[in-house]
Amino acid sequence: MTTDEAELYYHNINAFMSTKQLAEQMKSSADLMSFNTQRPFMMSDSTFPGSGAYTGSWLSNYKRTWEDMRNSIAGVMNLNMFGVLLAGSEIGGSLGPIDNELTARWTQNSVLFPAVRNYYNSTFWNDTSKMWETNPKGELYQIDADADLEWRYTANQAIKQRYSFIQYIYTQLYMSSITGTPYVRPVFFEEPQSSTNLADPVEDSYLAGEALHVSNILTKGAK
Repeated sequence: MTTDEAELYYHNINAFMSTKQLAEQMKSSADLMSFNTQRPFMMSDSTFPGSGAYTGSWLSNYKRTWEDMRNSIAGVMNLNMFGVLLAGSEIGGSLGPIDNELTARWTQNSVLFPAVRNYYNSTFWNDTSKMWETNPKGELYQIDADADLEWRYTANQAIKQRYSFIQYIYTQLYMSSITGTPYVRPVFFEEPQSSTNLADPVEDSYLAGEALHVSNILTKGAK
């Protein structure tokens, strides 16, 4: 086994063992328990089967493209099906110039995810130029309200909607932790008999818990 092959094989296992050890230490340490008697909260950028018992995770380093927004939805579904319930993606992406419409739609499509985060990398590695480059800022508050009030309003309303569902989200995540049923899941989980659900792209819509069916806007200019 070459060094690169070994790194590929062990990389995520190392993250799993690290979060497992930390979670167990946080639950058993008298010093830590005196500081915080609640269950530990952790988020890891690297996971492995079984990681969901100890940590949540987010999907990172997305390009600010409509294709990567679509991929992020499938990615959160995958994490939930692998047992990592506290999962989310970088809303708006973190690589490339900001697109106000894309950022607003990405917010809408993600606000019912278990974890919601808007983030960007100040620098990134450009595979084409083989250099570290400065990355344009792309956070929600940087949507120009004068030039794009519609998209700033759209993003703000989506965030407010999340807070109106926060008790529902928490309850559904608790139920998922008990039953093992993914919170974010494809529609065919509930309607496996429908050939249409199996034929349509899985990212077009998803189920958030038992009662919400989210239909996504995934193309520029769509209404």
